[in-house]
Order: sequence, then structure tokens, then C-alpha cells
Amino acid sequence: MISKLYLHTNHVVSLFGNDSYSAMAAGLASLKGPRDGGTNIKVAKMLDNIRENVKEKGDKKEIRDYLETILDKKAFGGEGLIYGLGHAVYTLSDPRAVLLKEKAR
Repeated sequence: MISKLYLHTNHVVSLFGNDSYSAMAAGLASLKGPRDGGTNIKVAKMLDNIRENVKEKGDKKEIRDYLETILDKKAFGGEGLIYGLGHAVYTLSDPRAVLLKEKAR
């Protein structure tokens, strides 16, 4: 899925007269941060944290209560964020990916 941050960075770098390769490189570099491309690492760490703190794996109430504790900034680093839930989920494909593939061709 193409990030809004990637597209924005790519657009800004292009606007300043840089070539397409530089714009794409800047866009890709923008995905490294912990709240975008690096989020998968945070998701894995968060899931490990949940496994460590939820005793009954099938207890939906216990899981929900722990997630609320995370949201209340009382667990998992105190950021109040549940990683992996920030973007829409596309069931077949991301429509932006179709457009990007066409442009790449």
C-alpha cells in the first residue's frame, strides 16, 4: 500500500524541480519512520507485549481490557497507540497500487 507520506514527499520533492529518481528515493526514505514503514516492527513488538501480559489467550474481555490499558497510555511504552490499525484494509488490492503499476510500466 502506498503511504500518503510517500506520495506527499514525492510530490514536494518533484515540485522543487528534482528528477523522478530523486523524488522516488525521497518518498521511499520517508517510509522508514516508526509511524509508517517501520510500523511493522512496532506491531510485532506490541503483539509480543500483549502475549506477555494477557494470561488467557482466548479471553476476549482480558484482551480488550489490556488494549484499553494501552490506549490509556498505561502500557506498551505509554504512547497510547495500537499499531497496525491506521490504514484502510483493501480486500482485493489497493487501488493506488494499480495506478502506480500502470505508471511504472
